[in-house]
Amino acid sequence: MQTIRPTRYPALGYMEHGGIWRIVTTEDGAAVGPQYATKGELLADLDRYAAEYMGTPDPRDARIAELEGALRTILERSNGYIYNTDQDTGNTFDTDARRVLGEGGAE
Repeated sequence: MQTIRPTRYPALGYMEHGGIWRIVTTEDGAAVGPQYATKGELLADLDRYAAEYMGTPDPRDARIAELEGALRTILERSNGYIYNTDQDTGNTFDTDARRVLGEGGAE
């Protein structure tokens, strides 16, 4: 049996066989999902396929939501502006946090 290469999804791995790349189950190596011409195509589609196959969200989603929540808290506590200091010049500037969140600019 060929080596199953691990992914960040414990139930899924991948392997190449006869020039075709496949997502496989790590339990028994059963090929699942579409066939891919290249490893890059398989890896680019892995998150989408994992969500379809296992109902698993992209692991980055929780971190993104956490960071957006932190930015919303900053927005609420700073009347909409985040104050920064440029590391190179020492100049202070403000960023409209609502624009960063895609919620429109300052009123």
